[in-house]
Amino acid sequence: VHLERDVLLAANVQVPSGGKTHYFDDPTKPIREQGGERAVVTIGAGAWVGTGAIVLADVGAGTVVAAGAVVTKPLPDNVIAAG
Repeated sequence: VHLERDVLLAANVQVPSGGKTHYFDDPTKPIREQGGERAVVTIGAGAWVGTGAIVLADVGAGTVVAAGAVVTKPLPDNVIAAG
């Protein structure tokens, strides 16, 4: 996880360290044995993430993430995201 300057994180925000893409190539193996790729999640300068949000992808600079939102895809700079 990389937080740029002046990022505000409210209470109970979750940013799982190094989001992971899982592979499901072999149905005979448990998911934990299938492998995947880790990636660093970056929250841009001046972004604000509301209470209870879960951030799984990058958040652009100056972006506001609403309370309780789940970020599954990268967000551009200076937007408001909810849901």
